[in-house]
Amino acid sequence: MLVINKKYKVDAIDKDGKLYQNVSRAYLKSSNNDECVIDYHSILMKLNNEDVLNIQIYDDYEQEVKCDYQMNGVVYKIEDFKDKIKIHASFGGLLMIQTVDKDEIQGISDRSKISCLLTKI
Repeated sequence: MLVINKKYKVDAIDKDGKLYQNVSRAYLKSSNNDECVIDYHSILMKLNNEDVLNIQIYDDYEQEVKCDYQMNGVVYKIEDFKDKIKIHASFGGLLMIQTVDKDEIQGISDRSKISCLLTKI
């Protein structure tokens, strides 16, 4: 089931320097200023500043959806704020921290298996 479906613009890539040869970290911002920081394999997915991405999070490993890049992983921490939720997930060591409005998320919990699908728009 689709849990999150959100568009982001790439704000920066590797702004603190590149830690690994084939891994980059993208800093993303949505139109309502929600943020997402996501690690990705920089050979398999090419991103540039100002690119627009659609990020879809499914509550299980999704195989039937077309996308540019997919990672399967586990939610390891959820932070609950007044109007926002911050999700921390690991995809085999590649990390994602995504902040969304509470009303934009449904059916995800700590230790949930998830799929993260990225599509360039």
